[in-house]
Amino acid sequence: MVSIYEYEVKPKLSDTEIAKLEGMYFTEDDFDIIIKENADVYRLDNHGNRHLLLKIRKNVIPEDICKKTFMALHEEAKKPHTNRGAAAGILSHRKLPPYVKEIIAKGKFRGKYIGHDDRVRKDDISNLSRSSIIGYYDQMDRNYYRRLSRKKDKRSVKVPCRVTKFVKEQPKKWEDTFDFFKAIDMQFKNLVPDAHTKQQMQASKTPEYQILDTAFSTATINYNWQTALHRDAGDFEGGFGNLVILEDPSIKRQTWSGGYLGFPQYKIAVDVRNGDFLAMDVHQWHANTPIIKGDIKELEHARLSIVSYLRKNMIKCSAYKNKLGGADPNPAARFTGGPDPFYSTYQPQPLRKYEPLPTSSRMSRKKPSEQRRLMFNSMKKVHRSVKQSGKIKELNESNESNHSI
Repeated sequence: MVSIYEYEVKPKLSDTEIAKLEGMYFTEDDFDIIIKENADVYRLDNHGNRHLLLKIRKNVIPEDICKKTFMALHEEAKKPHTNRGAAAGILSHRKLPPYVKEIIAKGKFRGKYIGHDDRVRKDDISNLSRSSIIGYYDQMDRNYYRRLSRKKDKRSVKVPCRVTKFVKEQPKKWEDTFDFFKAIDMQFKNLVPDAHTKQQMQASKTPEYQILDTAFSTATINYNWQTALHRDAGDFEGGFGNLVILEDPSIKRQTWSGGYLGFPQYKIAVDVRNGDFLAMDVHQWHANTPIIKGDIKELEHARLSIVSYLRKNMIKCSAYKNKLGGADPNPAARFTGGPDPFYSTYQPQPLRKYEPLPTSSRMSRKKPSEQRRLMFNSMKKVHRSVKQSGKIKELNESNESNHSI
């Protein structure tokens, strides 16, 4: 029988004190307890009530599934992004990409910036991090949003959900992760059954944006990344978070250490390694300790973390579908990548070229002021016609799909 240790922890810092440390980094010395075995941890509130903080089970994800999933995701996880906010630390120019010339309207974790072309960019930027999302998302792609905004057509902007780029462009690799998501869904169900039931029921209301029949819609993948103090946001509050670590199967002996997932408010951390499953309250303040490279000359130590969850605004996609009269998104996108259930419907008509203005003999006999008036009215008619032909057509009941980051 496997031993499971149980801990009860009290807050060592008040809510106000820990909130002031948002975006800061922590080391092993900041924690009194580091768990390296199967354990259940409960936090005690000010009234003495117990709340589940985490449950960890060691080596419960089969090795072949871990290997297959690592090979499918590690290249995508290595790609740097600039949208992780507090988890990427306090905004620093030296941690930004080289195309940023100057930060303006600087916040603590995000800011506007001027590019090397001296143009002011409209998007927010945060420190670089090797962190990506896969699966489905409940916000529109910002580049696509800009294209619609330039056309001043806001109807389609209201559609909240989308398929991520990884799913659309690499369907084979996406399919290679399916056994992994089934395995962690089973662990979630066994360890936190009440939360799993709520989350799975919510996910099933938008099956076109559900990963198989699991309780998840989305996963965040991080590669060798030490996160700063933060709390997760945007996930379904009635559920529960989780974390799985995968290590490079081509490296026979992993000698790196650290990367502990810690809760500084309670001075407790947990060592999650390859194939372990951690159920955790992601709405409590948490961060990672530094990842320490091993004592042998590896090509690169590899720590791939996967956080799977349900985006809370996915339910709005179902509401929008009903508003459109029950237009059914393409169910094949759930399994094969396939076309994006909304983006595939966006095919604006090409703009017509401006027609030559009339130059009748009647117009030539007019006074110059009258000629200008007739030319102006003619231009207005052509412009109105062009603008109308360039609009995005309304979605209707005959569309295959309706429509997130």
